[in-house]
Amino acid sequence: MQAIQPYLGDLFPLILECVKDMTSTTKRKEALRTLISIIENTSFVVKPYFYFPQILDMIISLISTEQNTQIRELVLRLIGKLGAVDPFIVKQIRVR
Repeated sequence: MQAIQPYLGDLFPLILECVKDMTSTTKRKEALRTLISIIENTSFVVKPYFYFPQILDMIISLISTEQNTQIRELVLRLIGKLGAVDPFIVKQIRVR
């Protein structure tokens, strides 16, 4: 999976758009599974918060509004895979 790392900058925005697509539950589930798989296999942890600041808002939104339990579980797994981030760092990300 290391061969995919040069393409993460192109892949993440596409996958995040799929996660935001409210017209297809299947598309959102598969996009979340893909994000989890990429993070697991490339050790691309914590950094997505910096490179793609919208991911934090997307996660918060999904946790608070998502009705589908499978998607909520995948979002929780995604949080676990992304890793913890310091609240001070979160403020810095949001100020950007």
